[in-house]
Amino acid sequence: MNTRSFVPAFRGACVLLAVLPGLATGRVAADGSGGGQGGRLADLAAQILTCSVHPCLGQTEKDVRTALHDAIVSDEVSCYSDLRVAYPSVRGHLQGVVEWDFGGTLDAINLMVIDFPVESSEFLDQLELALPGCEMERDSDGLNAWSCSVDRQDAEDADVFVYVAPGLVILEIDP
Repeated sequence: MNTRSFVPAFRGACVLLAVLPGLATGRVAADGSGGGQGGRLADLAAQILTCSVHPCLGQTEKDVRTALHDAIVSDEVSCYSDLRVAYPSVRGHLQGVVEWDFGGTLDAINLMVIDFPVESSEFLDQLELALPGCEMERDSDGLNAWSCSVDRQDAEDADVFVYVAPGLVILEIDP
């Protein structure tokens, strides 16, 4: 037997055996990140805060409309888009609506995610891991609401607010 062809095949089988259980339970995403829907939403929040995905904070309304090919509706108070259209990386994993808050530039982004089966404590842990300096604190009014401040390099810190109800999470990113 040729050992040169056996070693790569053996390594590949070991990697497959290590990854398959995670794929079966939804703990390893196809793109390599873990955490299922909660992890994807936490990663998206981190990408928005670092502008490694667009639209991101600070862009003009014209830039956002151009990036989304005008897939935005407005009620004359706020602007809205389908989450999967605004951020294609979550397509097939998250669904909901993005609310854009423009005040000359994109001042705040609210992600309203439906069909969100993740426990709030698990999701809050994932956010704290993904967002630098974030230490979630429950709001004192007893509602299912939490907030934290996030350290941003080369930009002012941002506040992140989380509101949770069964099957729904609202994640507000507001510098």
